Amino acid sequence: MDVLKNWRDRRQHPWKDGYYDALRLWRGERGHTLLYDYMSVPVGGTVFDFGGGKGEWADIVLIQQPDCTIHLFEPHPRKAADLRDKYRQDDRVKVYDYALGSAEGKLPLPEESISGVEATVDVVSVKRYFDTFDFPHIDLVKFNIGGAEYDLLPALMRAGILKRIQRMQVQFHLKGESQIADREDIRAAMQASHDCAWCYPFIWEEWQLRE
Repeated sequence: MDVLKNWRDRRQHPWKDGYYDALRLWRGERGHTLLYDYMSVPVGGTVFDFGGGKGEWADIVLIQQPDCTIHLFEPHPRKAADLRDKYRQDDRVKVYDYALGSAEGKLPLPEESISGVEATVDVVSVKRYFDTFDFPHIDLVKFNIGGAEYDLLPALMRAGILKRIQRMQVQFHLKGESQIADREDIRAAMQASHDCAWCYPFIWEEWQLRE
């Protein structure tokens, strides 16, 4: 069923060709083996998880480097509550129930609307967060935030935070044709401080701070 669905989607949206080609390579080359190698995270390292979900990624990092601190952002109210409960006795994981972005505000959660009233999540500006919490060096960051990366990554660059990050794994989302150019613009700017270690476009890619 997924094969047929993907075939139809590709026929209807030929601008998604790059995504489907990358997906085939990701599966054929077992790209997840690159994604889930975190043995280089140093003892006492600082890790950021943007898009915490159920904490699956954080758990993988902690297995490989038990002595690190993970700052986990999950703005979805129900998921954030579950994460706080999951890690309530684990001081290594700090759960934030809001998103970071270029400006203060709120984002809609249409799937959570009740009686026609749209639910929202809070957004805290990158500037306010990093003015409050000082992180001179960040060892690893994962971005999987459903399209908000197109706002967050440039905001981190403008605030001078990106150049503090040793290693980044980014999932760029492709929800519209214009995001192809948006991604290229962001990647070009990232090259000022980082090198792309590996890339499966719109699946996952990794960037490492240039020495």
